[in-house]
Amino acid sequence: MNKANWKSWATLVRLPNVFTVIADVSAAFLLVLGGSGWYTGQLNLSGFADGGTSVWIVLAATLMSAVSLYWAGMILNDVFDLPLDRENGREGPLVTGAISLRTAKISGWGLLLFGIVPTIAIGIWSNVNLGWLPAIVAAVLALCVFLYDGPLKRTPIAPVMMGMCRTLSFLLGATSASASIAVGIGSEQLAGQQVVALGPQIIPGISVVVLAFALGMGTYIAGLTTFGRRESIGDRTIHLPIGLVAMTVGAMLLAWAPRFAGIGSDGEGPMWMTAWRVDPVLIFPAAILLMLATTLLRARSATVNPSPDRIQGTIRAGLLAIIPIAAAITMLGVGAKIAVLIFALILPWRLMARHFRVT
Repeated sequence: MNKANWKSWATLVRLPNVFTVIADVSAAFLLVLGGSGWYTGQLNLSGFADGGTSVWIVLAATLMSAVSLYWAGMILNDVFDLPLDRENGREGPLVTGAISLRTAKISGWGLLLFGIVPTIAIGIWSNVNLGWLPAIVAAVLALCVFLYDGPLKRTPIAPVMMGMCRTLSFLLGATSASASIAVGIGSEQLAGQQVVALGPQIIPGISVVVLAFALGMGTYIAGLTTFGRRESIGDRTIHLPIGLVAMTVGAMLLAWAPRFAGIGSDGEGPMWMTAWRVDPVLIFPAAILLMLATTLLRARSATVNPSPDRIQGTIRAGLLAIIPIAAAITMLGVGAKIAVLIFALILPWRLMARHFRVT
């Protein structure tokens, strides 16, 4: 048995993909921050007791939670798949013995439980009812991770469960932002400030636009997962066209998510059109669809002429696209300067994807 090293662990957790998690959770957090009036002056972080530092500490804690849960999912995926991977002769740290099964189990289950801890800390720190919503989202996300990796992995609803994981990951970032802001200005005032840009709250801490973005991201990932169900075989199956349709629907939801703020308007006019840092009517939808155009065209080509290389290439392009999508959402909420930092995550993804698997 080979001694485990960092490269084996990086392979096991699909290290490049962690940057997509950081990107979309940060985008959700910053979307709520911008939608709460950070740039319009309604929300002044410098007016908080600590100058707004706590808001960014909450973001760091949320990212810790999201990354832990994602890595847990990757590790437990290989733990549950180990018998099948051995049977099919697939490569991997568990198959080769570079990482023992016992060590992987301890790490996977440990990260799954630890992923909830930072959100519990947010709830304790905030001392408001809204502050416990991130912990609830994290707990449900942990459950979905287990269900996908374990009992539902070989069922038809597995891609839906994977999409649900990404939806909850986005909601984790959004609810953490709402919780941290509510500490400074109060839950009722927060709801009033968010209604123009983010639409009415479906439940406290989750507005209609936030849910639209979360479902768009989840639908897109569910489609990508469906598309790659038989990537190693590459034959013509119903998974390919279904996956392509789901990815397209997810792209449309993401592109037009800001419009949901205008649904149920009280007649005061489309104020949501001017509540963002980027035009949400033409520029933002065009940006999202252009960012996903390459992936969708690849998917169409692979559907017509399937092969393992074409399907796997589509999956890689689809995963990479999450980062520019997150950058666009960030720009919508808080402008270009921070969005550039999110977009820059594409560089370490590309660098590491040359050396470590992403699927």
